Amino acid sequence: MKTQTHDPSKPTLRRELRLFDVTVAGVGIILGAGIYALIGIAASDAGNATWLSFFFGSFVAMFTGLSYAELSSFSKGDAGEYDYCKKAFGKSLSWFVAILVIFTGVIAAATVSLGFAGYAFALFGTPFLVTALLLVLLMSLINFLGIRLSNRFNLLATGMEFLGLLIIILLGIPKWGSVDLTEMPHGMDGVFQASALVFFVLAMQCLPTLAVTRREAGGTKYAVLQLGYMSGVAYIAAFVVFQSLTAMGIS
Repeated sequence: MKTQTHDPSKPTLRRELRLFDVTVAGVGIILGAGIYALIGIAASDAGNATWLSFFFGSFVAMFTGLSYAELSSFSKGDAGEYDYCKKAFGKSLSWFVAILVIFTGVIAAATVSLGFAGYAFALFGTPFLVTALLLVLLMSLINFLGIRLSNRFNLLATGMEFLGLLIIILLGIPKWGSVDLTEMPHGMDGVFQASALVFFVLAMQCLPTLAVTRREAGGTKYAVLQLGYMSGVAYIAAFVVFQSLTAMGIS
């Protein structure tokens, strides 16, 4: 397959992100959608073996990430999956894939907004649906105002997410070892069901940032390094946080 050359007559997106910014974006999705919004749902299926679900989901998603890193080396466009599919199968199928990617983003946004609304309702008693809709509108506005503002907000939000998880971990450390990590209320079926959710969050939401990393950093090796880093963060964070929550009797 020949490497796609850039046509100077076609408009392209201006580079505004550093490798660090793109990596933080991937980690932010992992912490927000993968830990805060997903870990409770996964625990209802896998029980104390949620860590095993994250292991299986992360392992399978790793191959998707390697595929993204490889494909990004053949395409220099800004449209990710659309560019890959267009180059391989033509424009008709690529439009269909682009629509599916949009639907994936809609589902992910709904998942995160509902998870946030659930936390807000539990803490402050705010209306569930209204809170979720307001969050979607606020995030849409931030994205509309430009990539620089979006990136700054993402750095701030990811830092707050990391700080929250760190507090949970520190509170749970004294009680580590008091939980049976092999307890599975629904057996391996529940573990694999939770693994499917983990795979969706990692493969469909986090790993597409690898293509952006390849374009912004100018090398596939950075995308591969980011893949290993994000997969490790997803697994270790999920394991430690769930262990802490279970030890404190919360999860």
